Amino acid sequence: MSQFEKTLFTSKDKIEPKREMHGDFEYDKYLVLPRAGNQCTIAFMDVAPGKSAYPYHCHVGITEVFYIISGDGLVITPDGERHVKSGDVIAFPPGDAGAHRIVNTSESETLCYLDCKCCIIGNISYQKADFSKYNTEDVWRLSVVGKKRSAWRH
Repeated sequence: MSQFEKTLFTSKDKIEPKREMHGDFEYDKYLVLPRAGNQCTIAFMDVAPGKSAYPYHCHVGITEVFYIISGDGLVITPDGERHVKSGDVIAFPPGDAGAHRIVNTSESETLCYLDCKCCIIGNISYQKADFSKYNTEDVWRLSVVGKKRSAWRH
């Protein structure tokens, strides 16, 4: 589905996960709503014990929201660290103020959360691309819809 044109009903068990691993980061992503002409993306994220899905980063022009479904984690933001658990909602604003990283702090339980990215700010649409800044590494990443690889700049 390239456009989000009808009400979508689904569940995690109806979606085939995609295993992602890059460096020390790994997760299973169950993509509910892809960013392909839509104003948001939605995915279930499963992060293994002791792992993170991504390094500390922020998005340019995208608000991101996590809803913790199960497990325990640690969210790191510019304001410090905070433990999260099932039922918690965390909203990250665009830019440096919304920089974040979530770590599964459990030794045995998978951290499962719903990841929603709202891809529009004012009159500027971020439906086709996402700029992410990886703060601890001073690295920028450009992800473009329909492209398998991302562009990185150090």
